[in-house]
Amino acid sequence: MSETDPAARAFEDLCAEMTVLRRSVEALPQAWRDNRPPDYTEDLARVVKAMNAVSTRMKAIEDTPTLKMTPQAYGQGIRQAGLSACQEC
Repeated sequence: MSETDPAARAFEDLCAEMTVLRRSVEALPQAWRDNRPPDYTEDLARVVKAMNAVSTRMKAIEDTPTLKMTPQAYGQGIRQAGLSACQEC
């Protein structure tokens, strides 16, 4: 039974490790392509478009004079409208 030279054994182990490493590195590009996250650009564009539409509608609502009135002024407007309606009768 002959023993393997320790230096030769270490070299064989290093060669085996390098082979595994080389195969792993060569497989990386395909692994990156296979595991790429989905492209959400289209979905996000639709969300942005919808949010812009909501923003435009909200701006129109916020700009209505009624929302700028205090509760007291709003109540007074209702009272005036009621009085005007009664006077027309």
